[in-house]
Amino acid sequence: MNREDMYKYLSFEKLPGELIEDLEKQPSLLARTAATAVKKFLSDHDENHENAKEALFEAWSKLLKKEVEQTKLASLAEKIFKSRETKEVIQTSIVHKIEYDGKVAGNIKFDHNTLKVSLKNGPI
Repeated sequence: MNREDMYKYLSFEKLPGELIEDLEKQPSLLARTAATAVKKFLSDHDENHENAKEALFEAWSKLLKKEVEQTKLASLAEKIFKSRETKEVIQTSIVHKIEYDGKVAGNIKFDHNTLKVSLKNGPI
């Protein structure tokens, strides 16, 4: 194991206890790269740690409901955190893949005011 990998694994111990409890039940919820991003988000907002944790918990609940991918967890927490500071509406989108016969045939993307359906042109 190289040094970078070791630091990524050590990121898990910096996560809040509530997240650790969920990860003990479902370890596949968060990979080490996503855990590193979450740790960085929390350390970036150390001066306002409680608000950062609240934003993270809100994003985490969306992860548990499969409304956001683990790779986007930290960026969603950042958006939630900033929207609370500036009182702006959170601009997030939900993407669902359209599959046919085990292959991706397109996707559906929805955000706060737009619905976009994209289909692949040609044989699947």
